[in-house]
Amino acid sequence: MLKKPFKVITSPNLTGTLKIYGNNHLIPLDYQVPEWNKDKPEEDQDLESCFVYKGHTYFLSEFMRIEKNAPAWMQEYHGYMSDSYFSGIVVKLDFAGESVKVYTYIS
Repeated sequence: MLKKPFKVITSPNLTGTLKIYGNNHLIPLDYQVPEWNKDKPEEDQDLESCFVYKGHTYFLSEFMRIEKNAPAWMQEYHGYMSDSYFSGIVVKLDFAGESVKVYTYIS
């Protein structure tokens, strides 16, 4: 269950409000072979950066990079993954590239 929002965004461009949930904690990155690469020969299976968030393993390659022309509310993050039209997760990478901060967004 989601608790108090980390941030609430209202904007003339948004219909309603956008709530971002998260605790601002760093989650360390791990390196694993994704499920979609396990059918390849072992020498072709590459390790990819991943992290565990709410019991699910996410690979950084699954996220879309946030560009300069993205909506203003996304500019402070580095990537996003939608799980529906109304929700998804956004990530911030740390400077060393060894961990991420993960947030859930719901509109």
